[in-house]
Amino acid sequence: MSSLATLSRRERLWILLAGIVVVLALVDKLVLSPLSRQIRETDKAIAAANDEMVSLHHICAVKTGVEAEYAKAIGPLISVESDEQELSRMLAAVEGVARSATVDLAATNQKGTEDGGWYHKFNVEVKATGTAEHLTQFFYRLCNEPVSLGIDELQISATEKNSPVLKATLTVSKVVSREGVRREAAN
Repeated sequence: MSSLATLSRRERLWILLAGIVVVLALVDKLVLSPLSRQIRETDKAIAAANDEMVSLHHICAVKTGVEAEYAKAIGPLISVESDEQELSRMLAAVEGVARSATVDLAATNQKGTEDGGWYHKFNVEVKATGTAEHLTQFFYRLCNEPVSLGIDELQISATEKNSPVLKATLTVSKVVSREGVRREAAN
């Protein structure tokens, strides 16, 4: 301290200024530089998170579109009705198609259901008689019904020799998704 008192006022001022510069340099090195580096790293993390958010938003939009298309495609197949109700709706559709194609139904017998986990397949044996033209219309209309019927097996034979009337035995099936039932039960 005594050596500081012997210095002139101008020299003391220069030492004070040099001390202030050293203190400011230390503050910059110890406080401001780490702080600015942390801010830059945070800005980079925010930019990366923003890019990821935009990507995830795009994926969610695509997923929503796919789910909408899936619901539109699977909608006619999803059913929450009981097996008996579904079977009676199927038989009613077969009878309606037979009436519109002017085909006589001799018999309809349930052949059982197949359980495939997420779906049930109903099978019905149908015996029908009619002309070749009417039976063809019947088969075509069955396969193009909005209730998604299909023909799995088909046998056609003449009722009598030289008769235009044919008899057909076919297995009509309908696949019904139970996915809607499982989703409702899970909620």
